[in-house]
Amino acid sequence: MTFEEILDQAIAMLQRRGRLTYSTLKRQFQLDDAALEDLKNELIEGQRLAVDERGNVLVWMGAAQFHLSSSGITECRGLEQIWLENREFGGYGGEAPFRV
Repeated sequence: MTFEEILDQAIAMLQRRGRLTYSTLKRQFQLDDAALEDLKNELIEGQRLAVDERGNVLVWMGAAQFHLSSSGITECRGLEQIWLENREFGGYGGEAPFRV
């Protein structure tokens, strides 16, 4: 299977389930550590379809809209917006459980 085929299948799986652990991706697609890093990089940085949660889980973001607010904080509709709201009430200990 080519990397592009794995990527397409991983996107479809992540979209269906909403969240996937990295170990699930490794097992499903028989990835070594380097291939998993490439897949994570493409989903998070390249396509901006997912965010990393605590270094262990990919969370589907889809076509979330990112923008820079007047305070300089990057916000998006979806998971990060929920984090920003929870942070105001002391949730997550002031740190995002994922990276954008």
